[in-house]
Amino acid sequence: MDGDRFDDLTRTLASGRSRRSMVRGIMGTAIGGLLAAVGIADVEAKPETRGPCKAPNTKCGMGKGAVCCTSSEVCRDGACCTPEDAATTCDGQCGMVTNNCGQEIDCGLCPRAAPPVPRTRCLVGYRRGRRCHTLR
Repeated sequence: MDGDRFDDLTRTLASGRSRRSMVRGIMGTAIGGLLAAVGIADVEAKPETRGPCKAPNTKCGMGKGAVCCTSSEVCRDGACCTPEDAATTCDGQCGMVTNNCGQEIDCGLCPRAAPPVPRTRCLVGYRRGRRCHTLR
């Protein structure tokens, strides 16, 4: 502290204030400083908390581990998952197929397979192509 500041401080203390108001000021400053120091320590110790998800986002998971998924993501097992497009999921597939996020995707009808050619003999008659014909 330099000389001018010290002189200003002593003049302020020597001014017409009563001892009671001086003690009140000093105690108030000390208690306020103590409370501020304790309050700051509590704020720093608490983890950052997240509020509710803002639209169009949706909450995924429960409790403190919950996250917010964007509108292009789906919630799977408490984590956000970005589903692959249907063309990638259905590549070489038909019918109902599960994508990378566990969703059922309709990949269209499967082509009808030709019935298998029987490898047995016709019991009565003769065989032409795939069918057995009876004798007339």
